[in-house]
Amino acid sequence: MLGQDLLEAIKQQRGALASAIIAAIALIWVVHAPALPVGAGCFVALAYILFRSRARLLSKKKDS
Repeated sequence: MLGQDLLEAIKQQRGALASAIIAAIALIWVVHAPALPVGAGCFVALAYILFRSRARLLSKKKDS
């Protein structure tokens, strides 16, 4: 159940995932920013987005 909810949240947030990857690549390769802070920042942003999306999915399932 947890895996399915997480997968559904990832499917809904494909745009955010793609944007984070593109931003990370641009920052690391074009601007020469340090990879570890950029990767950590992208990971934290995606984790926050997925957590909120998963919580929204769970609340919809409880209402149904």
